[in-house]
Amino acid sequence: MRIAKQNGINIQWTGFLVGYTPPNSKDDYIINHLKFEVLVHEYEEMVAPMK
Repeated sequence: MRIAKQNGINIQWTGFLVGYTPPNSKDDYIINHLKFEVLVHEYEEMVAPMK
């Protein structure tokens, strides 16, 4: 579990935080500005070790 403090509010989550509800509020907020970088590793043929 991760805990972060932002604007005096403790936020607890696992994985990616996608939204929150402020204390003493019925409003819900969605965070929609996540950015991902996808890295692709080039395929390498496996070769048996030489004896």
